[in-house]
Amino acid sequence: MALTLRTTGLPPCVYPQQKDYTVFQDSCPIGRLYEDPAAGARHELRWCWAITVVVDARAGVRTEGWTASFEEAKAHFQENWERWKAWAKIAGQPTVRSS
Repeated sequence: MALTLRTTGLPPCVYPQQKDYTVFQDSCPIGRLYEDPAAGARHELRWCWAITVVVDARAGVRTEGWTASFEEAKAHFQENWERWKAWAKIAGQPTVRSS
C-alpha cells in the first residue's frame, strides 16, 4: 500500500508560498509534511513531518521531527511509519509519493 501526499488546502495566512501536505494511506489521512518559511537562518530545520494517527508509545516510534529538506522529511516519515506498521503487525511496505 502506497502513501500519497496531497496539499492540505489550508489557506496560508502569512506565507502564501508555504508547502503543506497531508499524508494518506489509501484514503485515510495519517500524517503531515510542511515547510516552515519562518525557519529563516535555521535552514537545517526547515521541514516538519508528523504522524497524526494514534501510535502506541511502546512501539518506540518517533511521531514527529524537523529536517533540512522535503526529501529528508519524507524519508523520516516513511521510516517511522514502516516501523509502526511492523510493530503493529500491519502488512505492506509503504512508499511516500507526491500526487
